[in-house]
Amino acid sequence: MINKAFFYVGFGLIFLFSTCSAQIEGPTFSRQPVLLLKFSPLPLFAPENALQLGAEIAPPFGKFSFNFDYGTGKGNYNISKYVRQNMSDLKTTYMRYELRTYFSDWYPFYALDKKPFGRYWALEYLDKKVSRNEETALASGGGVLPNFAYFEKIASTQTEKAINLKFGKNFRLKKYFFIDTFIGIGVRKYQVKPNNLLETNILHNSFLTKWKFWESGTHAIVPNATAGFRFCLVI
Repeated sequence: MINKAFFYVGFGLIFLFSTCSAQIEGPTFSRQPVLLLKFSPLPLFAPENALQLGAEIAPPFGKFSFNFDYGTGKGNYNISKYVRQNMSDLKTTYMRYELRTYFSDWYPFYALDKKPFGRYWALEYLDKKVSRNEETALASGGGVLPNFAYFEKIASTQTEKAINLKFGKNFRLKKYFFIDTFIGIGVRKYQVKPNNLLETNILHNSFLTKWKFWESGTHAIVPNATAGFRFCLVI
């Protein structure tokens, strides 16, 4: 639900800014900026509650640029009261890498599409790791079926890798202050492994229902959607 909310927010921002600023003249600089420092506020409201900072390096030639983001978060600072109380040891770290190519000749946006000020396509790679202790149903005894089940907190590590194709646009608020909005789709591969436990001892929710996703002892390749915005300071 939260990922969908981010997706809709990002789409709405792109539409709003594009309709409001299509006729704004591009910023004028004595030289082409080659570095933008970035801050992403939306990850602070995601389940991992991560602080994400980044930078974009835009060489003064060609249409390509490179964007890097680093995010980290801890459960004891999470905005969710449940996470703070029950998963205070939650720790998230991730890196996002983007290769961007900017448009530069589409009328009437040509004045806005000069790198790094305009619309772009991006190929993004995400590498993420989440460490946590979570309440898990474990089996005890029995052959095909366990004699009984009990709950215990176990340490798990969740790894994610994703590739996304994104469309975005930078919008000028002030001469040296921009908003970078984006929306995209891709695929995500995840795996959740217990650190010191045999996976055969874990009873998944599918033991009782058909739901089996993001649990300790599971892995899958799933579709992915991404959307959001970053605040940018031009250096």
